[in-house]
Amino acid sequence: MTDLRGLTCAQKKLRKIQPVLDHLNEKFGKLYIPKQNIAIDESLLKWHGRLSFAQKIATKAAKVGVKSYELCESDTGYLWSFFVYTGKDAKTTDGKDRQDENEQPDSDLTDEPVSTSASSMPPPPTNATAQIVQSLAKPLLGLGYTLIMDNFYNSPLLARYLKSQKTDCFGTLRVNREFVPEAIKSLAKTEMRVGELVQTFSRDVSIVLWRDTNIVAMISTFHEGEVGGKEKYGRYKYKPQAVLDYNISMGGVDRKDQLLSAHPIERSKNMAWYKKVFRRLLNVSIHNAFVIFKSRNTNITNRAFRRRLADEMIAVYLPPRVNCNPLVKTRAIIQSPGGQKRPILQGNHFIGQGPSKNARCHWCRKSRSKYICKQCEVTLCLEICFEEYHTKY
Repeated sequence: MTDLRGLTCAQKKLRKIQPVLDHLNEKFGKLYIPKQNIAIDESLLKWHGRLSFAQKIATKAAKVGVKSYELCESDTGYLWSFFVYTGKDAKTTDGKDRQDENEQPDSDLTDEPVSTSASSMPPPPTNATAQIVQSLAKPLLGLGYTLIMDNFYNSPLLARYLKSQKTDCFGTLRVNREFVPEAIKSLAKTEMRVGELVQTFSRDVSIVLWRDTNIVAMISTFHEGEVGGKEKYGRYKYKPQAVLDYNISMGGVDRKDQLLSAHPIERSKNMAWYKKVFRRLLNVSIHNAFVIFKSRNTNITNRAFRRRLADEMIAVYLPPRVNCNPLVKTRAIIQSPGGQKRPILQGNHFIGQGPSKNARCHWCRKSRSKYICKQCEVTLCLEICFEEYHTKY
């Protein structure tokens, strides 16, 4: 029996699959360098069985299942890092006590002066959604990436912290977040006309309110109030540039889920939840391998890559075939009464009737037959499979 003492609540729930999660998280981050735009969002694996940490998200196709927080590349949907959500009491990090690079330890009391830039950096936010972002994007902070998130994660304090870590961010915003100006919070829908835009700045963080059918709030650390547009149904509609960029770059996780839905390896009944999660991770691994392969071989489709991968894996692990059942092997030449010489067969490779009238063909594995080879004792179709089985072995 596994000793569960000393494990956290999340580790206990995921103990059967945690080694696989850790291994794939490490490999996904080492084998690929994502492009500048990266997105953080939730993904839901469909599961309707009993599970203490199953979640319901009405906007997802699965509706109910195992939720995971994922960081994906916006263009390709490459899954760079992730973790499975196991409840409110679970830690969002890997469980290790890590000290922030910009924090000075309390025990290290030296007389050296502290630089102005280091002392002016904002502290990292401590709320749950900000910890999710820090846990997923921590290895990429300080490298000049642009992080796209929805209003579940975004806040002015998180945006200011990411900007101090040389990481831009933008996305939708909930106006009831802390440090949002009161003028923005109190602005009602009836006080704005359709297409009207209100913007406020605070150093390197800007908040935009745009009236469409409803009021859309956006936060950004690098948009400067530009207004773009898009033609739809023969009509040109003006929108803030932050909204246009968000519509293009936010769908990294959804793009990955869309590509995986065409090849549902995890769709199987009567499985334990962790087996289904494992199959989903196997499917994600194939997708990530396709993204890496396509970066140098641009003329290959997802389906063609999966077929090629399957063929190469079968070729590596398939045992060599031995030519042990030749159809015709002359043993002697006899003279027929008509004077014609004919060979006789070595062995008893003749057609016979098997014990079952509806057995599956041993060669093509598709059709069913009642005939067998008397020497090989395998069921074969008479038309093609009998000859191919004895000549192509």
